[in-house]
Amino acid sequence: MKATQVARALKEKLAQDILESGATYGEVISALSHLRVVYDDKAINLINRTSIQKVADTPRFMGLKNTEADSLTLAEGTNFDLSK
Repeated sequence: MKATQVARALKEKLAQDILESGATYGEVISALSHLRVVYDDKAINLINRTSIQKVADTPRFMGLKNTEADSLTLAEGTNFDLSK
């Protein structure tokens, strides 16, 4: 199954489960917001442990090839003071 198919199936399942839950709008939004925060935090933890070289080699948008527009090119002689 392609990622877009998985996402579509997940959205349909979530929508069905939400409608069948009998929950209020506020309860649903609270639950979805909680899940978003938890998974965002976990994703940040993963990316923070990833080498910058791996991040730089990853396409900006999944499914597309890495292009010059995705990469950062510094002018020769450019210096950054990272000690601050």
